Amino acid sequence: MACRVRHREIGTATPPPPRVGRTSLYESAPYAIDARGPICHRRDAADAIRHRRDSRLQRRRRTLPPNADGKKPTLVQLKYGGYGSSKTRTLRLLGDRTFLNTLEQAPPFLVSLWACGLLADVELAAFCGKGYIFFRCLYPIVFRKGMPWLLLSTVPCYNLIWYMLFRAVVACA
Repeated sequence: MACRVRHREIGTATPPPPRVGRTSLYESAPYAIDARGPICHRRDAADAIRHRRDSRLQRRRRTLPPNADGKKPTLVQLKYGGYGSSKTRTLRLLGDRTFLNTLEQAPPFLVSLWACGLLADVELAAFCGKGYIFFRCLYPIVFRKGMPWLLLSTVPCYNLIWYMLFRAVVACA
């Protein structure tokens, strides 16, 4: 119906003869040939834009967070977020947490190591440093097992840091 009105607006009684094959929606002619017959460009261009917008929205809806289905989110989802697809989520989270936890504990470890080495005993500082590295290497293994096991890596590291600081303070006193 809209095409017939458009024909009357431009002064022709009937649409132009159909062309062979499909044509682009954005060509300069006022009409295009589609499987349904002659159609108006402006209307089809608007439909194409609307279709693209709707398909983008559908893609966004498919990538909603894990708790979008109305279920209560887990502690890991609240604390760490999505972290990509379910196939790689565990490894990404494991690598990220291992690196960032080591980075968080590096300044206190290095300060206590140097303080113990300079002020107390070099051999004791080297032994504690090796122990710290050993327990730090356990972190990715115990992180996958969960919270109670995670303490097997973090608590000895904290104790070694405090012990080295304690020995440095005792040596100065």
